[in-house]
Amino acid sequence: MRTRESIWKRRAGLLVVAGIFFAANLAFLLGSRSITAARRQALEERRTALTRDVASHEAEATKLGGQRDRVA
Repeated sequence: MRTRESIWKRRAGLLVVAGIFFAANLAFLLGSRSITAARRQALEERRTALTRDVASHEAEATKLGGQRDRVA
């Protein structure tokens, strides 16, 4: 038993380092997923805004084309 306790005492530093490394990897994994989800949502909102913007520009171009035809 005494040798087993001394082995654990000698390996305690390595276990602490491994635990810290595991916690850092887990935090990175969870953080990157939330960042990806937020980025995806922001891009979707931007795409919707650009679609509305293009539609309004096309409507304005159609209106101006009609006015140009009436004037000419």
